[in-house]
Amino acid sequence: MKSFFTLLLAVLTVLPVLAETETLPRKFDLRDSIDLYGARTQDFTDMTCWAYAATVAAEASLAYRGIAHDSLSVRHMVDNNLYKTKETTEKGNQFYAISYFSRGDGPVMANDETKHVCDLNEMLLIPNKTDSIKWAIHKYGAVFSAACTNQLRGGLLGYYNSDRNSSYLSASDAESYSITANHAVVIIGYDDDFDLFDDNPAYRPSSPGAWLVQNSNGPGWGDRGCAWLSYESAFIGEQATVFSATRQAVADTVFQYNDLNATNYLSAGVDSLYSVTFFTSPDGEDLESGYVGVDTRMAHTHIEIEIIPGSTLGELNGVTPLAKKDTLLALPGFHLIPIEADLTAGGDFAVNVLQYIGKNITVSIATEDIAKRLRPSSTPSGKQYLFTDTGKLYEFPTSARQRNLCQKLYAFKQQTTEETEIESDKGTPLHIWSSGNRNLNIESAIPGETSLLPIRIFNIAGQPIETLRTLPAHITVPQSGVYIIVTPTNAIRILVP
Repeated sequence: MKSFFTLLLAVLTVLPVLAETETLPRKFDLRDSIDLYGARTQDFTDMTCWAYAATVAAEASLAYRGIAHDSLSVRHMVDNNLYKTKETTEKGNQFYAISYFSRGDGPVMANDETKHVCDLNEMLLIPNKTDSIKWAIHKYGAVFSAACTNQLRGGLLGYYNSDRNSSYLSASDAESYSITANHAVVIIGYDDDFDLFDDNPAYRPSSPGAWLVQNSNGPGWGDRGCAWLSYESAFIGEQATVFSATRQAVADTVFQYNDLNATNYLSAGVDSLYSVTFFTSPDGEDLESGYVGVDTRMAHTHIEIEIIPGSTLGELNGVTPLAKKDTLLALPGFHLIPIEADLTAGGDFAVNVLQYIGKNITVSIATEDIAKRLRPSSTPSGKQYLFTDTGKLYEFPTSARQRNLCQKLYAFKQQTTEETEIESDKGTPLHIWSSGNRNLNIESAIPGETSLLPIRIFNIAGQPIETLRTLPAHITVPQSGVYIIVTPTNAIRILVP
């Protein structure tokens, strides 16, 4: 495990990113690829730009990656902010958004907040480097970023040129006038040759190149709500974060003790840390694990996951895991890692996660500070532990450590092989069933009906298997297991034996 091979994998993981960056075009505008829902108009009295930027970044990224949805709700994220700061102000950042999404609260539709679109499985922290952000824009469509209001307005200490729809705020001016990052925007494009900045040398960068950002001043501001900020401008690119998903699925149950996800990180001064969290499956219904939610602080983190039956540490010794997964996460952030295991109704199980980066490289585990949340700690005694390679043991939470470990498990109701019928918003029934031997059958009850097309089929890892443009269809999937059937109006999981 802790070998040269692991370190080599960490190095190789970044090579595709660099290679892709070298071939990127000099200009990109997301609006040329998809129809955005339009710039939102923020109520600037409530300081919720972070929620606008995160929602729009997720909305754009999901559309860019082919996941069908309508406009997403900003207000739902704000109203479900569980940080204590909500008692006095709505001010927040990208981690507030990660908290909301990772809890399974959203994203939801703006026109119907009972409709949860999907669980976001990639909320990644992007390095504040021009090439890295360009790569993220091409891969995910949109990137959340810090900014400041001075960059996006004119007047006294304003740096926005409305005639040229561009802005440049130098780092030296920001320091001289004590200007800080107090705003959030969404980067949706770039132009390496953009040079339409102010003629005044004080407001002009040393070289061309700018980010295309969508603001929250409404569609009448700038160019359809967007403006150009110089690559050299202060703050832009800080807090760069991707909010995205590779599949359209919503877990039936999210096992978790941490409402806020990561608010801090804990290090024991070692290069390997094992975190163990015990959960109990609800009575009355068998579930199947779909993903384990892991938050990482550093790039190229090696993750090993085990799901083990048992309710105490002593019961785990010598027990064969229900499932195991080994993966390498190239970027820090919150990740949903696919892992399948049957969870018996009413049964106890543990999620054991190893995080390792490299020999003598200190690793840190994400924790949630209980004092920062609106609700009190929900972690019972004897449910969370942290181990080191030397066998040192920490229990959470304790009087000395008022923290929860950030570990989640997303589970789904177990599917049968019986015929399944789903109803589209247009009232057209769609029949889905498996006849065994990896065979999957899909047909419409109305011959010639096309309102449910195209139909996309994904495996449990979110990888596309096939796109159906005609019905009926009878296909053979690559292997037995759980598959996700996505229509323009529905998503359903089915077990194919």
